[in-house]
Amino acid sequence: MRRDHPYKNLKNAVWLRGNLHTHSTRSDGAHAPQDVIRMYAKAGYDFLMMSDHDIHTTPADYAALKTHGLSMLPGNEITANGVHMLHVDADRLVPPPRGTPAGAPRNRARFRFRHHQPFHVAQGVRSLHLR
Repeated sequence: MRRDHPYKNLKNAVWLRGNLHTHSTRSDGAHAPQDVIRMYAKAGYDFLMMSDHDIHTTPADYAALKTHGLSMLPGNEITANGVHMLHVDADRLVPPPRGTPAGAPRNRARFRFRHHQPFHVAQGVRSLHLR
C-alpha cells in the first residue's frame, strides 16, 4: 500500500521547533527551570514542555518564569510504577495504575504517548544537550 507524505505540499507553512521531553532540577535535570527555558530559547526553539518526573508543570509555574518568547505547554512525564509516558497539555498530575501502560491519563489532555528509552540515542533524533 502506498502512502503519501501528508505534509509534502504545504504552502506558506510555519514549522515550529520544540521539545516535549526535558527535565529540570525539579526532578533529575541538571539545570533550574529558568535556565532550561533560557537555553532552549537561545537555541532557537519555539515551544517547550517541562516534563519533570511525576511533577505537573502548570501555567502558573510558567507565569513565575521568564519564557523568552517560548510557548510553554503544561504537562509532565509520568514515571510512577515504572511506566514512562509524556502527559502533554495536562490539567493535573495523573499517575498510572500500578504496572500497566494502559493507565493513560483520562482528562482533557490533547495527547499523550509512551516514549522509548533512552531518548537521546533514538535513531534520527537530534536533541539539545544542555550542559
